Amino acid sequence: MIECKNYNRPIDNPAFDQLQGRFSPSRGTVGLLVYRGYSDKEKIWKSCLDTAHDRRGYIIPLDDDDLKILVQEISAPPSGEAFGYLHQLFNRLTDN
Repeated sequence: MIECKNYNRPIDNPAFDQLQGRFSPSRGTVGLLVYRGYSDKEKIWKSCLDTAHDRRGYIIPLDDDDLKILVQEISAPPSGEAFGYLHQLFNRLTDN
């Protein structure tokens, strides 16, 4: 699931609820929340970590800076794991 928000302000709970409401055993429990950017990125991560720790699914937040890293990673010559940065972000949700 991918939810795109043209936000550069705090993302409120309804945005997270909208994405996690699409999770199900048949559709999966991993989603991307794509947004423009916000100065308190850790606050967004806290909401995503809370969702993961409550076993309501995994929401990976991606802002413009993250998208730039993903584009650079895929544009660079192969040097290891595909989608390494995305995997690193997912691991942040699953590490205790």
